[in-house]
Amino acid sequence: MIIVMILLAVYPNESICVVFLALYFVHIVS
Repeated sequence: MIIVMILLAVYPNESICVVFLALYFVHIVS
């Protein structure tokens, strides 16, 4: 989750956030 905060701070872009969260979710599921 810390990485997510860092990415949000560096890349305050909703699209990037959504993509990262999607990849993170897929990583947890699989």
